[in-house]
Amino acid sequence: MTTHETTLRSHADVPTARAERWRKQLASHLGRKCEVVRDGDTITLLLAGGSCAMTYDATTLRLDAGGPDQDTLAQVQHVIGVHLERFASEEGLRVAWHRAETALRSYTGAPTRRANAAIPELHRQVAGGEEGPVGLAHRLQLTAQQLAAHRPNGEDTGQR
Repeated sequence: MTTHETTLRSHADVPTARAERWRKQLASHLGRKCEVVRDGDTITLLLAGGSCAMTYDATTLRLDAGGPDQDTLAQVQHVIGVHLERFASEEGLRVAWHRAETALRSYTGAPTRRANAAIPELHRQVAGGEEGPVGLAHRLQLTAQQLAAHRPNGEDTGQR
């Protein structure tokens, strides 16, 4: 049996010279109502059934939101966006979310028709030099054996 878990993703790069301050304030304020995970330079808020990872540099606060479905993702975006815009109202910050191109999927068991249908496109990308098979396998979480079984004409692309 094949099972899968889908995580919808979006991100926002918010230009500000006070990125560290806003990240710290979001974590402190929302940490009263949600779990806060600190891992190196990343602070992740686990809220509303989803999450938002926050990193920064000298000019930008980067927000990476995720959720299992559109409603959850929208709720995470709303909570983070409203709070950040309110905290930084004097700066006039606006949070503009951008959806990730594709959802991340992880598969267990035999590949589905959808995964098998993606194989020819992967080979086109490899032949075009866009990305090696290891990167493609990782991105789609296919095993090397599944890719090898579907190589056109049994060719080895030579990329590892």
